[in-house]
Amino acid sequence: MVNKLGFTLIETIIYIALTSLLIGGMLTGAYELIRSSDILERKMNADAEAHFLEMKLEWAFSNSAGVVLPVEGSSGTVLSVNKINFIENPIVIDLDLGNIRLRRALGEPAVLNSENVTVTDLRFDHLSSVGGQPPAIKVSFKINMTPFEMIRYLR
Repeated sequence: MVNKLGFTLIETIIYIALTSLLIGGMLTGAYELIRSSDILERKMNADAEAHFLEMKLEWAFSNSAGVVLPVEGSSGTVLSVNKINFIENPIVIDLDLGNIRLRRALGEPAVLNSENVTVTDLRFDHLSSVGGQPPAIKVSFKINMTPFEMIRYLR
């Protein structure tokens, strides 16, 4: 009777192929997990930035004495608002090189979004009052190509 020690060449090739398939599958799974994590992180950053910008716009509209720009019934890329009992009127919001800026009176504009995102397609629509609804401002913009929109009724 002959004792066989070790593996034959065919067995070795089969084991190497199976191990390669397992490692390849694990690497593919890990890559997909990391990729989906990056996509989710970018979406969460865009949502957080949009929420912050919406809160800043809400602040600009609160206690509003009136919207200067755009005039009612028109659209524009610049929003100018006067607030009641606010000494730094007007508040001007615009887009410059991928950044939404807020300027009070004649002061220097402050960038509202972080450097991690790019804002595009900022648009303000001053909607006229229709039926019993008061006039409104519709704000739309994109953060990292994700569209966001809000409507604020002026009372």
